[in-house]
Amino acid sequence: MRDKQVFYGVCVFAALAVMLVCIQVSVGDSVDSVDYTADYARIYPHETRPLSALEQETFALLKSEFPGEALDEGLETLHAIAESAVYKAFLEKKYPDASVPDGLMGGSVDLPDDTLYRLVPPKSRYIAYYKQHFGVSDVDSVMDAEHFLIHREMMDTWVFGAAKRARDLPMDKRQTFKLSSGKPFRLPEFVEMMQRRFGVDMPAGLAVYVSDIGMPISGLTNLHLKADAEWIAGLFEAHGRSDAIFWIALQDPALLSRIRYAFTTENKFLKFVEDPGPDLKVWLEEGAPLLR
Repeated sequence: MRDKQVFYGVCVFAALAVMLVCIQVSVGDSVDSVDYTADYARIYPHETRPLSALEQETFALLKSEFPGEALDEGLETLHAIAESAVYKAFLEKKYPDASVPDGLMGGSVDLPDDTLYRLVPPKSRYIAYYKQHFGVSDVDSVMDAEHFLIHREMMDTWVFGAAKRARDLPMDKRQTFKLSSGKPFRLPEFVEMMQRRFGVDMPAGLAVYVSDIGMPISGLTNLHLKADAEWIAGLFEAHGRSDAIFWIALQDPALLSRIRYAFTTENKFLKFVEDPGPDLKVWLEEGAPLLR
């Protein structure tokens, strides 16, 4: 068992080394290869809108239960809001069919909050990626399991990338509420996706995983981080920092879930909002620093 773990570790290290070399020798090509992100920027705008009737009702209930400052130093109130009965009832009403597909998180994963994974966006959210890397013309041929695995990669990369940008405590140093950095390489659905889309077997295909999933998803995440940070900053300005937490919780629950995993303090969260990172082209020209 240990030999297998060591083997996978060596393969991952080798794949990352290959990616870094590729980045260093062809940054210009990398910039060209992520033109699809312009489409993603149009597909993933944050909608600026008033609260719906259900959101208004829940907002009033949450404000009554949490009348103080919602954004405190240790993010305790933010966590309490997410774990409250009122908020959980809201999620059940708004997303009655949301669930994590059976088996696609791995049997050993125990998450205190799986909202970031349960609220899977429509396949059209990632259509630009699918067109370029899966070679499809539309989302009809993208399997549900494939879509979830790409979404999972997006969510994981967001959390680790945001924490790194804010210089927050590494996941392996945290005592509570941390996200596993485990990869789904052994899942049958992942193995089948690599065979079907890229014609490679695992673990030999780890280098292909890095070049065709890891790297482009990191580029998308760069846009995702900036879009989220800009939206949060706008909510801060419109509603104040405290009330903005309720707006995030009600209008983008998956973002609230990502925030819970990424940041350990108010200061780290605010650091990310104020400086989510460079524009995508600058990020690539700087060598596309790994988000993990």
